[in-house]
Amino acid sequence: MQVRAKTFQLEGNVRAAARCWTFGHLLGVLFFPTNDPRSACGLANAAAAARLHGRVRAAELRLRRARVLWSGVPDWLETMRLAPRARSSLYHLRMTVRHGDAFDRALKARLMEQVREAEERLIEGRLEPPGDTSRWVVERPPVYDDTRRLAAACFLLAFAGPRRGRDDR
Repeated sequence: MQVRAKTFQLEGNVRAAARCWTFGHLLGVLFFPTNDPRSACGLANAAAAARLHGRVRAAELRLRRARVLWSGVPDWLETMRLAPRARSSLYHLRMTVRHGDAFDRALKARLMEQVREAEERLIEGRLEPPGDTSRWVVERPPVYDDTRRLAAACFLLAFAGPRRGRDDR
């Protein structure tokens, strides 16, 4: 739903985008536990939908609640399950067997950076430029596990991060 909403936003169909964000949030309420990062993403995107419809107070309340939910994501990340990954060579497979904990720690450190970046975007609360789903398309994990859930929540937020000057890029 979130990818579809961004596609509609890119096409200039804000009404359909808002409908998809709202529907995505409702699906999240029905099917995701509250500590799932996608719940916070869905609620934040429902806030974007409310803002697009001019319901500023509802948008602010939803965004505030999404920030509260998002504050629990780092704890969720620490306990998330990492499915075994396919490795490109026998060497990498052996390294994974020998040093699996180190691989997991490195992956979780990279994921924590994505969590922090998404948190900045929630704090800023500025609507994302339309249709920016490129990171999701390129970086989404091929394995259907908690890493994919987290990536979806981080990359499909409707909000952009702080504006940066030329020197900050």
